[in-house]
Amino acid sequence: GVAPPPLPKKELAKGRVSATMNGGWSYAIPSSARNKEAAWDFIRFMTSDRAFDIWIESEREIAEAQGHLYIPRQLPIIELNEKNFDKYVFNNPAVPDHFKEGSRIL
Repeated sequence: GVAPPPLPKKELAKGRVSATMNGGWSYAIPSSARNKEAAWDFIRFMTSDRAFDIWIESEREIAEAQGHLYIPRQLPIIELNEKNFDKYVFNNPAVPDHFKEGSRIL
């Protein structure tokens, strides 16, 4: 299960509600940032298909260098999941058929 993080009683008494992200990360640009346009460029790149491709490929290289079979992580973007599973699971002869079938069910 999932539970919210604890909050001091005095904050709860003020009516504050405890909240947290359930995993993941986010990008933000502080209002005091000196180069907001460069920050936006960075965020656009880090959330691009190209950045995801680099990230996923680096995970594959690490797993295989350690002698492990690489099965890509699930991302919150269905199209990227489909692309990654096609490339790294369904079209990879090193992946046993029972893994492929199990992945199709997901």
